[in-house]
Amino acid sequence: MPAVNAVYREHFSAPFPNRASVVVAGLAREEMLIEIVAYACSPLRKTHHIGDARAI
Repeated sequence: MPAVNAVYREHFSAPFPNRASVVVAGLAREEMLIEIVAYACSPLRKTHHIGDARAI
């Protein structure tokens, strides 16, 4: 995991975004070198009531 941590620190700074790291014996496809799960959110926007046709 040290290599993954180094890349993470290269692209993010404290407070670091949430992440999950798991070491496995093998990935879903043999050509895969790494699998990354990303958590993301969009900026807050004005929302509408549930019955509104313009609801987001």
